[in-house]
Amino acid sequence: MDLLIDTYGTFIGATGERISLRFPKTTKKSKREYAARRLKKIVILRPSSISMHAVKLALEHDVDIVYLGSFGKPVGRIFSSSSRGLATLCRAQLETCTLASHNGRCATK
Repeated sequence: MDLLIDTYGTFIGATGERISLRFPKTTKKSKREYAARRLKKIVILRPSSISMHAVKLALEHDVDIVYLGSFGKPVGRIFSSSSRGLATLCRAQLETCTLASHNGRCATK
């Protein structure tokens, strides 16, 4: 499951083995929790804060954290440095390059 954070001021934390979200008091549901083992990706669209414990928990469960800027343009990504995380990254880069080579956007030497 992908977790999409699109509420301004959301705090992303961790409680045990769960990723917890605390929303600003203006929303009806102020807190939600999700099992880290069920997540594949956390996508952050709006200005939010994330605790180190939540980052560590996500990376231990191979959950990517992706930051998107204006209009959904990728700004940055945090992924696990384990061999499994690097293999996933290389696979994604290869797929992107393969798709982009048809459009002439893949960098070559």
